[in-house]
Amino acid sequence: MLTRRIVRIFVAALVSAVTTAGAAMPSVYAATASAHMQMFDVSHDPIQFLDSHVMEVAGAHVNGGCKFTVFLSRGPSEQRVGSQEIGRDPLACVELVRIGHVNAVSLPTGVNDRKAGDPCDDEFFGWYDPFGIKLTDVDTGGCFSYNGTYVGGCYQSYNSVYAESPTGWYVRYRNNGGSYYNSNYTQCYAWSAEQFENDTFCPAGSTYTNYYDNELIMQGNGWVGDGTSSWSSGQCTNLMHSWSNL
Repeated sequence: MLTRRIVRIFVAALVSAVTTAGAAMPSVYAATASAHMQMFDVSHDPIQFLDSHVMEVAGAHVNGGCKFTVFLSRGPSEQRVGSQEIGRDPLACVELVRIGHVNAVSLPTGVNDRKAGDPCDDEFFGWYDPFGIKLTDVDTGGCFSYNGTYVGGCYQSYNSVYAESPTGWYVRYRNNGGSYYNSNYTQCYAWSAEQFENDTFCPAGSTYTNYYDNELIMQGNGWVGDGTSSWSSGQCTNLMHSWSNL
């Protein structure tokens, strides 16, 4: 069982290109992608971007994979935002990620946007195959009050997980987590930790998706954030990519 990590690491490089949903990948990818960068077919993903840009995100080698944290943030009245992994270099531990506002109607889950007088929100993080089939996901909700500086009344409202059992995925480890405040009560975190396993997805051996930690960040200024750290490990990880929304 892995120990709960409080520290969140996010390393992002410059914006490489600006695209719109459905647009062809620009030629800048050729300059940005390394010799070992694998580009994913994301055309079947159930996520529609209203606007987007592409970022290069650096990760870290951990437990047989590359662990990445793609941070998302959204204001109280802002449209839902999302991220989509479109390329990964497993040797350099670098990924290309599309980030932008998304059409919430197109999303299969993770659309529990807050309403007036009900300051609750959620974040969703999932792993998908090249056909757009969801393999695993974690959806965490939280509620809070805020006064412009400090956050209060914070709690994790739910934590749900999904494993594509017909294709052999199952939950190997789960910690439902809970919620906690930072030291000056300007932020509150609803968190959980999970690991999924599939022993038949790849003929070469077992495959894993890891969420350490899955995290919804609630702030005293009314903003929310997604600070989930996740990675795939084991065999045939080149057949999987991730996307998230907040």
